[in-house]
Amino acid sequence: MVFKRDADYYEKQAQKYEKQANESFRKAEAYDKKAQNHVQGTSESVKYTSKYRKAMEEGTDKENKANQARRKAEEIRGKENERSSGRGK
Repeated sequence: MVFKRDADYYEKQAQKYEKQANESFRKAEAYDKKAQNHVQGTSESVKYTSKYRKAMEEGTDKENKANQARRKAEEIRGKENERSSGRGK
């Protein structure tokens, strides 16, 4: 059952990345609120807007990694199912 362990590993990786993505999105939301508290175009506003964009990028990257890990886990489980049903010979 090597496939099961591999699929579980990728599923755990996906959960980890998803958690990190959610943290990044929460940070982005906080930076967005801080930016809105300052007059647009001021150095403070620009600083928080920049941090917002960076956090959103990080969140999106982590979300993409989570999706890749999930696809890999599903692929492994699919191969495992084919082997157990006798179709993958």
